[in-house]
Amino acid sequence: MNRVFVAFLLLTSIGAQAQENLADSSLLSKLHETRRSYDRERGNQLAIYNGIQHYPYSPAIDGIAYFQADEWKKGSVIFSDILYEEIFMKYDLVTDQLIVTPNYDGGLFMALYSPRVKEFSFGGSRFVRLSRESTNGEMPDGFYQVLSTGKVTAFARTQKFIEEKVDITGISRWFEMKTRYYVLKDGKYKMIRSKNDLISLLKEHRREVNQALSNLKLKYRKNVQQNIVAATDAYNQSN
Repeated sequence: MNRVFVAFLLLTSIGAQAQENLADSSLLSKLHETRRSYDRERGNQLAIYNGIQHYPYSPAIDGIAYFQADEWKKGSVIFSDILYEEIFMKYDLVTDQLIVTPNYDGGLFMALYSPRVKEFSFGGSRFVRLSRESTNGEMPDGFYQVLSTGKVTAFARTQKFIEEKVDITGISRWFEMKTRYYVLKDGKYKMIRSKNDLISLLKEHRREVNQALSNLKLKYRKNVQQNIVAATDAYNQSN
């Protein structure tokens, strides 16, 4: 009996025990560690590595196509309702796809089928998949960064596009970025286009929100995300 099969049997056994006694934190911890060991044992045979091959972008395009940086980051992802941890990943903002690899030096880069990705996290940032169907037609399909949670939840939707210009020197191409912000309140999603939109939406605690923005001391137009986080955090912490 090979080690992978033994790990799978142990994982199944512990899972059954955990369902009988979810309050036993040591048992849950053992379950998580067994799952991680099982994932490491299977390596690139994990189901998460079955996808479309992803090819890096041309270095002739100025900038980067990914969220924050071009480097691989270890994170977690819920794919096909299964949690995978310690996975090397990048978030491609051009195609709106999560890219994963079992070994970033090996060249096996896979683009996951986005509708099967429930959420993922890396580098302190968490993303969830929203769709028109799940939001009653209010939000376009895609991944949204969760900025704050509570009575209201703030999201950022960042996309990149390849732009190009032709002149006498030739063709220049670059990645152009656009970010939209939304706040979920009372079951409704509202796009935040300005500071007035934000304050108007959070009017029940206007005083606390204005105080938080004043304490932040950052101009709204140049620091939109920081202002939205400060305002929604203040709202969520108010009685």
